[in-house]
Amino acid sequence: MQEGACVVSLDDGEILLANSGKIEVAPADGAIVKGKIANYEAVVSALEGLLAKLELHARALPAILLLRGVPLKSEYLSSQIKIPRRGAVDEELIDKCARRLAYKVNPDFDPIHAIRAAYYIDGAEHENPIGAKGRQLKILYHVIQADAVSLADMASAIKSAGLALRDVVASPYALGLASPRGEGAQGLGSEHGGAIVIDIGSTTSSAGIMNKNKIIFAAAPLVALSSAAERISENIRTTLDDSMKLIYSMGNSEVAPRDFVAHTVVGDGRICLLSDLKTLVRESLLFMLGEVRRRLESSGATAVAESVAITHSGKEIPGFARLAEEVFALPASVVSLAETAAGAGIFHDLKSPRASAAAEEFPKANAAFDRLKALAGKYF
Repeated sequence: MQEGACVVSLDDGEILLANSGKIEVAPADGAIVKGKIANYEAVVSALEGLLAKLELHARALPAILLLRGVPLKSEYLSSQIKIPRRGAVDEELIDKCARRLAYKVNPDFDPIHAIRAAYYIDGAEHENPIGAKGRQLKILYHVIQADAVSLADMASAIKSAGLALRDVVASPYALGLASPRGEGAQGLGSEHGGAIVIDIGSTTSSAGIMNKNKIIFAAAPLVALSSAAERISENIRTTLDDSMKLIYSMGNSEVAPRDFVAHTVVGDGRICLLSDLKTLVRESLLFMLGEVRRRLESSGATAVAESVAITHSGKEIPGFARLAEEVFALPASVVSLAETAAGAGIFHDLKSPRASAAAEEFPKANAAFDRLKALAGKYF
C-alpha cells in the first residue's frame, strides 16, 4: 500500500480504517443501512475515533474508499473515434476516445473503474493499437459504477473526518487482488485461472468475477447474512439478533449422533433438537450462497472461475469455506477483511506510474478514464 495512505470501509455492519498493516474496526450501529449513510454524524465520529486509535488524528492522510455493499452497476460500454487521415493511433487519440464514455454513463451512478476489454481498428481486434493505422478506433471497456448518492455521502464523511479521498475501489476487485498473490501482485484470477470473489455483509453483499488480474463482472447489492437469519427466525420464531448469533456459533457445524437427543431452548421458549437447529442454520446459509451463485451465473462469466474467495463482516463463521465449495463446486477459501483492505492498496499502487511491471495489467487508456471520473464525480 502507498506509504501513509489509509483504506476506509463504511459497511452496514462495521466501519473500518486500515493503515500500514494495522486495522481498526468500530460497529456501525445502524449508521449505515444498505450501503447508504443513515447517521452522518455517527459515521464521522466513528472515523475520528479510529484515526485516534491508530494515532493518525493529527495528520490529513490520503484515503482509499473500499466500497462494501454499495449498489454497483457493471456493464460493457464502447467508444469509437475516427483515426486522422495519414495518421496512426497514439495515446492522445485513445484519451479522446475514452472521454466519449462520459456521455454513456448512467446519471444516477458514478464510474469507479474502467477496465479495457478490447481495442478494435476497423473491426479487427488489436492487443496494442499504438502506431496502427486505419479508419476507426473502437475501445470496449468494462465500466463499474457506484450509486452516486452513497458515494457522495461517504466521500463527504471521509473529508469531514480529516482525510483526503484519493481513490475508490469496489470490494470484489480489492478481494480479487488481495490473496493469494506472488511476484508483482498476482492476485486471484491471474494467469492461473479465474476466480469468483464474494464479500458477504450483514445486510448487503457484493460479488465479482476475476480473470487475468482484471474484474470482468461485479454485482451489488446481493443477499447477505440477514437473509439467512430471516429464514432461521421464521422457522423458530426468534429475533434476528439471536439468529445471527446462531449463524456465528454453528455455521456449517457437523451434526453429531448426540445432537439427535440433545435439546436447546429457542425463540418463544420452544425446545428444539440440536440436530434440527444445526441443519436449519446450514440450509439457510446454503440458500443465501445459492442466491449469490444464481446472480453471478446470470452474467455468463462464471465458466472462467477455478476458485472462490470470500470475505465477510464479523467473526469467522464455522465451515463457511466448505459451504461455498458445496454451492459452487470449486475450491474455496475465506480471506480476512484486513487482506481485502490490502487489496485496495494494491489497486491504488498498480495505477501509479511508478508501479512494477504488473501495472501493465491496467492499460494506459485508464489514465484517460481518470479524467472521465473528474467529469462525472466530485470526489477526487
